[in-house]
Amino acid sequence: MKKLKTTCRTVSMLFLIAFGAACPVNGDIQESYKLTVKPTRCIALHKGQVCYQKLKFRWKMLSSEDFCLYQESKDEPLACWSGNERSNFEYKFESSTSESFSIRRKDTDDSVAEVKVTLSWVYRTGRKNSSGWRLF
Repeated sequence: MKKLKTTCRTVSMLFLIAFGAACPVNGDIQESYKLTVKPTRCIALHKGQVCYQKLKFRWKMLSSEDFCLYQESKDEPLACWSGNERSNFEYKFESSTSESFSIRRKDTDDSVAEVKVTLSWVYRTGRKNSSGWRLF
């Protein structure tokens, strides 16, 4: 019986390692809070123009605390929830600069997860290229 338990543990560990799964380590706060956004890049036509994009946020909270999603350049939260009550949010992004978003604890305002949406441009200046050729 003891040999069977040891074999099962070994097979389980090999399975976890082979498929990239990781066991959470005690005290590892990064494993408890995950935040992703798609797309991670917003593309405007010219430098300085406002970029418009629908962002889809997804997160995983392994705590029953109250949280809020913030855009770092704004004081008011975009969305708030309690524990696992909510796991996604869609947002109509409008900005002329790259922006960071974070999930914060509602009571202490501590950031537990963060993502960044980078702004890019098709054309960097208003001048036309003298050769008339463009490479994409």
